[in-house]
Amino acid sequence: MNLDKKFDSFLGKEVLVKITPREYKGFNCDKYDVSEEDMTIPSLEAEALKDGLSLRVWLPHMMGTMDYRLDRLNVHIDEQKDGTFQITRINIG
Repeated sequence: MNLDKKFDSFLGKEVLVKITPREYKGFNCDKYDVSEEDMTIPSLEAEALKDGLSLRVWLPHMMGTMDYRLDRLNVHIDEQKDGTFQITRINIG
């Protein structure tokens, strides 16, 4: 089974994101977090766990390691022109 294709039904789904303004080292920047009220990411995580995968969510301006793991599903969420956030890419790694 191609696990990448299994999760394609989640592409384009809206994710509720909480934006918190903050100051970091003298610069103003926003912190992005998945909202506690969001139902999309928990549903996706439940499906990933069925296949023994962990879930890593990539929100705008997020930094992380670039290691490649076959037991992890990467979910990329981007802000749309209308201000909503949607899942734009899902891959193993």
